[in-house]
Amino acid sequence: MVPPDNEIDESKRVIQKSTGVTPAEQYLVRLCEHSFLSLWSYPGVYRDQTPGRGSEWGKEVCDLLVVFENHILIFSDKHCKFPNTGNLYLDWSRWVRKAVLESGGTIIWSRKVDQNSS
Repeated sequence: MVPPDNEIDESKRVIQKSTGVTPAEQYLVRLCEHSFLSLWSYPGVYRDQTPGRGSEWGKEVCDLLVVFENHILIFSDKHCKFPNTGNLYLDWSRWVRKAVLESGGTIIWSRKVDQNSS
């Protein structure tokens, strides 16, 4: 039986780390767990969200967050197949837009939320 939140000793709370959902996330978690980053890494970070508004758990901020002193590393994996239209310049620009730039919006938003909360 789990005691109510107001009866839990804060010094004994344990952070339950995710093991990753997708193969890419699981690989990322394994890389960190087998390096010095394991001491400061938090996989599958979600932001608080009002229950009933699409997701009970909130929205995923990143696949892996590493926090050490005032340094923050944000990892976000994205599986994007490289297109093959025969035009390498066009294929590269489409892949970068989808795999990097669209994901960057989430990272920038995460940074703004962090700055606003301090």
